[in-house]
Amino acid sequence: MDNAPCWCGSGKTFQECHIDRIQDFPLPPGKINDVLRKIYTKKVCLHPEASKEQCTKIIQAHTIQRRGAIERITSSDNHVLSFYPPEKDQHNKLKLHRVGWKKASTFRGFCSHHDNSLFSNLEDEGFIGTDKQCFLVGYRALCHALYQKITVKDSVPFLKSSLDKGRILYEQFFIQDLIATSNEGLSKGLEDLTPIKQEYDKAIMENSYNSIHQVVIDFKGTMAFTSTGVIHVEFDVNGKLLQDLLSAPVPAQTFSISIVSTEQGGVFIATWPRRFSKCKDFFRALFAIDKQNIPSILLEFIFAYVENTFFSETWWNSLTHFQRDHLNELAGLLVPYGKLQAWTGNRYLDWEITEINSTFSSNSENQST
Repeated sequence: MDNAPCWCGSGKTFQECHIDRIQDFPLPPGKINDVLRKIYTKKVCLHPEASKEQCTKIIQAHTIQRRGAIERITSSDNHVLSFYPPEKDQHNKLKLHRVGWKKASTFRGFCSHHDNSLFSNLEDEGFIGTDKQCFLVGYRALCHALYQKITVKDSVPFLKSSLDKGRILYEQFFIQDLIATSNEGLSKGLEDLTPIKQEYDKAIMENSYNSIHQVVIDFKGTMAFTSTGVIHVEFDVNGKLLQDLLSAPVPAQTFSISIVSTEQGGVFIATWPRRFSKCKDFFRALFAIDKQNIPSILLEFIFAYVENTFFSETWWNSLTHFQRDHLNELAGLLVPYGKLQAWTGNRYLDWEITEINSTFSSNSENQST
């Protein structure tokens, strides 16, 4: 019995793993956080031509324009707000974090050489909406999402061997089940994102971007928040189910989003592989609603689905108590998928859409005001 595989699925025998787990001394939270911090800042270069010889200096690469979008929402003492990393307070609400603007939205996913050579078109020249720039914004969001899943999955063996030390058997079962469920989700996420990144990598190598669709929504107004991430298509804004994520083939249809700043205001950008028809259906439904409602719907949508979101302290303090509570609730959803999130009709932003462009056919696109 003791030499049988452990029930927790670690791959070790029961004797090597859980036989005396209840007698183990629990690791202090600080020690756990220190180990996880090292894992979550793993150094890797995700460029398609990455090599040990060339990628000698991994940097804290920005996923969002530092000199544009982040700078525009920075407070007088150089901080922005975020709900990331998610931590609950005594009232079961997400804590607000004040983050130094230079540290906001960084990850160790590119070396200095490839970050500069690939994204200088965005950082040095400013955003003017070329196909290449839109592609690069989406690619950076995709790489960040992939990096997060890789590093969190790397932490699973440590979590399995550490989190239930000193716990009674029932608690051990509960903790190991949570870790196993999370690991299944991470594996599915990697299965989805890896082939999508391969399509983007191919576009980079061929210097051709027509295999990737894009939506560009220009607006004028206050740059209140910025975000970048990857979202699996599930429902459109009217509640129509577009894709059942439990039964969707690999890869599930997914789009990258990002918000960048311009002199007039900013731009919302979404990109996805051309073959993903459900992404087109999502934006067709969005374009069909009243344009003045689109910015606030997108904001609620992003707060629900994208952790990598930062916002202005001045703007946040200008919201009503109800608006702040609702955004906190959306950001705190453990799993936002599986049910339609009800859009409230709240107006959070002073954004006025000036132009909508996309690379697919729609009756409501390519319009200017």
